[in-house]
Amino acid sequence: MTVETSRSASLKRSFIGIAVVSQIGNWLTFLAVIVHAQLAYGAAASTVVFVAQTVPALIGARAISDRIPAHWVRSSWIAGQLLLALLTTVLAFTYESFVILLGYVALSMLLRAALNPLFMTLITDNVAEEQRTATMTGVGAAGSIAVVLSPALGGMLLTTIGPMYLFLIDALTFGVSAVWMVLAKPRAIAADGQRGQNPWWQGLPSLRSLSTAPGMSNLRTWSVPVLMTWPAMLLVGALLNALEAPLSFDALGFTESEFGLALACFGAGGLVVLAVTVFSDQQLFGPLIAVMAYAVGLTMWMFIPGVGPLVGFFVAGVASAVLSGWIRASLDRWASVSRVDPKDLWGWATQTTLFVNLVSYGAAAALFAFGAHPYVLAAILVLAFVPLFLVVQAAQRGGR
Repeated sequence: MTVETSRSASLKRSFIGIAVVSQIGNWLTFLAVIVHAQLAYGAAASTVVFVAQTVPALIGARAISDRIPAHWVRSSWIAGQLLLALLTTVLAFTYESFVILLGYVALSMLLRAALNPLFMTLITDNVAEEQRTATMTGVGAAGSIAVVLSPALGGMLLTTIGPMYLFLIDALTFGVSAVWMVLAKPRAIAADGQRGQNPWWQGLPSLRSLSTAPGMSNLRTWSVPVLMTWPAMLLVGALLNALEAPLSFDALGFTESEFGLALACFGAGGLVVLAVTVFSDQQLFGPLIAVMAYAVGLTMWMFIPGVGPLVGFFVAGVASAVLSGWIRASLDRWASVSRVDPKDLWGWATQTTLFVNLVSYGAAAALFAFGAHPYVLAAILVLAFVPLFLVVQAAQRGGR
């Protein structure tokens, strides 16, 4: 193993570790915010928190990340983590004010959404290409540890030490992430006259900005299959998130403990993929198998009683983590071949994520408000696998 390959492998593990630490902290804070808002201000407060978390980030994050010069990417990401640590520390002592709570949710999500493209750019510029798929799979699966740990750990901490200390723990995770990035010493990205020079308004959300290929104003996303894999995957994930609780409780009759166990099985599946990526650069299986396994796993949850939901969620967790890693790596390769700034690519991807989530959750809420049965949304979710399979197949053929 060459010195450069060894350095790349070390950075791969560092990026995955930073993502794990960050995800655990984010989940703990999200849990504390939702529970406190629900108990103190009622059910409607959860919707207000979701809007505050989503809309400012959708509007402003890409405009911010697009304007950061290439040679400031690493320092800006570290500074952003330290600012998030400071804001979360302040929240720990002021969270009882709903206005301050909403302000924190809006500002912190805006910052995190602006920093995410910088983090992905650092991976692209510091990890060898043959290790990048495993790195991005690991980063995408990092949330699996949070899914496994956060409901139980967060609930226990919330009842024993209270929201203030939970927020302080999250502030600590931001600080740890910043220090870890400093110690990992990824190389600074060389200054490039083409980077960070887009007009600021190009980062604002619109159908044109979302449907235009990042960095290529004359190309539409639907003409590039690999770009379409991203919103197709997001749609499945957002519909699943919107459906999990209504279907599990209202249609399948889950208890709270059974629901928590099923979600933990989903996280455990992703955790297996995360463990594999830390020690290996090989994929467990291909993307088309991942799409089919994802669909089969969710079908088991919906229709097979007993252990079906547990096994199904585990299979879905493995498959979604593998698929997410492949899609991220494919987007990265497309940007490299097309000579597109990775920061532009991941800024577009983050903005698309927020947009798809907002539309999907809104549509699901409207369906349930009009009295639709959860299986109506379940049917839509199953159908969403068809375009996902087709665009993944097209993207795979295009990469050959």
